[in-house]
Amino acid sequence: MVSCIRVTDTITERGYEAKALHLDKLIHNYVSPDDPSILLDSYNLIFGELADIKAQRDPSLRMFFIGGGGYTLPRYIEQRHPQSILEVAEIDPEVTRVAFDYLGLRRDTRIVTFNQDARVLMPELPKNQYDLVIGDAFNDISVPYHLTTLEFNQQVRELLTDDGIYAVNVVDQLYSGQFLAAFVRTLERTFPYVYLIRDDPDWSDDTRSTYVVVGALQPLSLDDATTRLDDGQRVSYMMPEARLRSWLDSRDASLLTDDFAPVDNMLASVHLEKLRVRGAERRYASGLENHRSGDLHAAIAQYSQAHKIDPQMALAVFNRGQAYAELAKTQLAIQDFDLAIGLNPYFAIAYYELAKAYAELGDYRRVIAGYDQVTRLNPKYSLAYLSRGVAFGSLGLHQQAIQDLDE
Repeated sequence: MVSCIRVTDTITERGYEAKALHLDKLIHNYVSPDDPSILLDSYNLIFGELADIKAQRDPSLRMFFIGGGGYTLPRYIEQRHPQSILEVAEIDPEVTRVAFDYLGLRRDTRIVTFNQDARVLMPELPKNQYDLVIGDAFNDISVPYHLTTLEFNQQVRELLTDDGIYAVNVVDQLYSGQFLAAFVRTLERTFPYVYLIRDDPDWSDDTRSTYVVVGALQPLSLDDATTRLDDGQRVSYMMPEARLRSWLDSRDASLLTDDFAPVDNMLASVHLEKLRVRGAERRYASGLENHRSGDLHAAIAQYSQAHKIDPQMALAVFNRGQAYAELAKTQLAIQDFDLAIGLNPYFAIAYYELAKAYAELGDYRRVIAGYDQVTRLNPKYSLAYLSRGVAFGSLGLHQQAIQDLDE
């Protein structure tokens, strides 16, 4: 089997410049090579918060990562908790090489990498020494079944200290999917406390999402968490215990063992959902090509089709708004930027383009309000300060303009 590793430049929806690590057809991580303190994936933010909670009690925490990928989280922990001991099992040495060559992993890093399958490596690791084990080897295309089973969970438990935590990212649909419930049910056979965490509190949502499943040897509370997004919002939301029990009891959840782990079958509904999303992505990609070639009307038609197939696709609506703005159809652009923000309230670039559109109408109150949102979501978005400074200058508010231009 031939695998493909690519690194591309991108700008995330929160307005950060980043590198995207593509493993085959999947974006595995968004990485800020120059600033390890930035976590751009929601599940990594949750992992980082769990590490912060552990480090409050012991800053010399020891962590083991199952999967290295872009090394985003190990680099973050290395900088944030300099006394920590960090070990990574990354099965593909080429992925590690790419992290060194393109993704900011320093040659003098304290992170120790083993280019081995985690399950093969783990019997050689010291027992009862790890405060936190992070599982980051799953996605919605490929899940190594041998890392999902009761027997594997027991191996993980043997590595942990008496108050250790095992945290895993799982992609599934909360109600239509089968794998997430089976994984939780299986983890409960090994760990006395199991929690389900996501990046927002809407537990009625059945769209394909990334969850963090936590097995703990002592009760875990997020009350100790201090990590916040740029706008001050919480990072993690734990499913209430009563709801977790109700959700799990309503599922016909299998126990995953080395002899029975039909993970691919369990993820079938997620694959079907992904096929639908891929149809939207193809339309979106065609829209981008039309946009780049200057055929704005064709681009708008393709973006509209993408949004019709996937009504949650904020990027399609946003890019359609940009095309309308280039055609000087400012009101239509504003409608699309507003819609994109409604779909993703953390979409910093959409606030930025919305503010620019209001500048075309001379509505500087809304211009400044838009740039305020951008700087709240991404305090390092330099163009927002520049543009807001210009807006303040247009209103004769020269002191505020100077402050922003200095910033």
